[in-house]
Amino acid sequence: MVALDAAPSVAPPRTRLDLATRADDAALRQLLRETPMRGWVDLAFLREPDYFRAAAMLGETVQTIVARRGDAIVGVGTRALRASWINGSRTTAGYLADLRLRPEVRGTTLLLRGYQFLRELHADGRATAYSTVIVEDNVAALRSIASGRAGLPEYIDLGRILTPMLHVGRRRPVELADVRPGTPSEWPEIVAKLNENRAQFSPVYSVEDFRANGRYPEIAAEDFLVHRRDGEIVGVLAVWSQRAFRQ
Repeated sequence: MVALDAAPSVAPPRTRLDLATRADDAALRQLLRETPMRGWVDLAFLREPDYFRAAAMLGETVQTIVARRGDAIVGVGTRALRASWINGSRTTAGYLADLRLRPEVRGTTLLLRGYQFLRELHADGRATAYSTVIVEDNVAALRSIASGRAGLPEYIDLGRILTPMLHVGRRRPVELADVRPGTPSEWPEIVAKLNENRAQFSPVYSVEDFRANGRYPEIAAEDFLVHRRDGEIVGVLAVWSQRAFRQ
C-alpha cells in the first residue's frame, strides 16, 4: 500500500566546509547578529558594515571557515596568524575567534568536522601554538570545544583575563606638562613602547600596522597620549573608537 498523502522524508542537505570569500560578507554579518553568546548577559559581537575589515585586525593572515547547508551559512570560525610574544620571544601564533553555530547544527558532528578542517589548515606549519578567549560563564563553550572529548583538541587553561574599563566622557583629564597627544613622527617610539609589553600571546606591533593599508589604519598617532620623562617615552595610552567597523 502507498500512502500518497504522506509527505516523503527528505534528508537535510549535507553541510560542507570551506573558506569564506568576500561574497559571504552579508551572510556572515547576519550570522553574528543572530547567534549571540549566552551568559549572565547575552553578547552579540557585530562586524558592521564589513566583516572582513574587522577580521583583518586579528592577524596578518586571516582564514574564515564557514559551514554551508545548501545556500545558507550555518556556522563560522576564524583562524588568524600573527606575530606574537611567546615566552618572551617573537614567533607566529594562531588566534581562534568568532566561533558561531546556528541552533539546528549544534549537537551534530559539525564541530568536530570544523576542527578537522582547522587541522588541515594548520598543516601549513606556520603557527607554533594557538590561543582563544572564552567568556567565563559561557557554559556551552566550556562543555563543548574546551571539553577535549570526541577528538577535539586539548584546551589548556592559562588563567583569567580581566578587562579594565575607563569611563570616557566629557570630563577633561588633569593636564600634565609631560603628557600630550602623539605625532606621526613618534610612531617608531610609540610602537617600541607597545612592544615592551611581552605578555604571553600578546601581539608584536610594527609601524606598518598603523599605515593606510595596515591592520589598524583607523587609529592615528594623535589618538595616543604620550608620557615622556627626561625626553624618553615611558608610557602610552590610546582611546580608539571602533564603532565604525566593529561593535
